[in-house]
Amino acid sequence: LSAQMGAAAPLALIAGALAILPVALCFAAVGSRAAATGGPYTYASAAFGPFAGFVAGALMWISNVASSAGVAAALGVQVASLFPAFESPQARAALLAGVYLAIFLLNAFGVKLGARAIATLATLKLTPLFLLTAAGLFFVDWTQVDWTHVPSWGAMGTSMVLVMFAYSGMETALIPSGEVRDVSRSVPRATIAAILLVVLLYLGLQLVSQGVLGPALGKSGVPL
Repeated sequence: LSAQMGAAAPLALIAGALAILPVALCFAAVGSRAAATGGPYTYASAAFGPFAGFVAGALMWISNVASSAGVAAALGVQVASLFPAFESPQARAALLAGVYLAIFLLNAFGVKLGARAIATLATLKLTPLFLLTAAGLFFVDWTQVDWTHVPSWGAMGTSMVLVMFAYSGMETALIPSGEVRDVSRSVPRATIAAILLVVLLYLGLQLVSQGVLGPALGKSGVPL
């Protein structure tokens, strides 16, 4: 994002937030009325028929597989930066196979165990990120942040692809909503709270990384 937008990268995150909030509100509304497993597949099927549901389900499956591969590749880079033994393709492939196997086993033994694992992993992941954001704000050089100048609308459009990918995920979280108690209350609250949390976290991380590293941020594979 920094490589494409430069010092104006936070503007793309704000524009993405304005674009994703109406989507989140739609998911919150429809999710509160459908106590069935399937998420977008179920919602589209109920509203527009089985063909629309099939298209929604197929597109969701394709996007989830592709995004999972992208996240896995990024994970490999991060781990290799900490442990050089994983720099070889074979070691990285073994690492990712082990990660996917662990995730599969967690979900194979039931929704409750998978939900607990998600809560634990989310805590382990988010705690250092929030600490980094909170502490890093004291070290930000605000001259490295531009709130007014957009390099080009082409750069903004390309950046929005990254931002919307970063903000997405609520549709996947709604897939097992048939296992959720009191969906009319739980789904809207969780959806809106999650998207607001994600927007604030990404914006904070961008500001800290950009304010500390400056132009070097766009050239770093492991900025955090």
